[in-house]
Amino acid sequence: MDDVIDEALESLVLQLSLLFQNITETLSTSQVNFINAVLSGEEMFSSKKTIEKYRLGTSANVSRIKGALIKKEIINDQPGKIEILDPVYAIWLKKYYFGHSKRYFY
Repeated sequence: MDDVIDEALESLVLQLSLLFQNITETLSTSQVNFINAVLSGEEMFSSKKTIEKYRLGTSANVSRIKGALIKKEIINDQPGKIEILDPVYAIWLKKYYFGHSKRYFY
């Protein structure tokens, strides 16, 4: 049963791949790096370590990046957690854009 679900989700991700690629191409490098930090499970986005690791510039820039991504309706900022609004986009980013090696589904 899990194989059927994985195949169906993979098919959906691939069908939307061109749309996701177009969305991602409209983002700045800093915005893409911030999204990578979100998908990697970072929580302290303004910490020196996170800023350096993901090349986010300054803590003030982190606020601008976050605001821009919220305005573009790509992320949601809930108290204590930032998440990608579209879970299928998040899967595409993890697997095809960033190449994260974790299990992508569920």
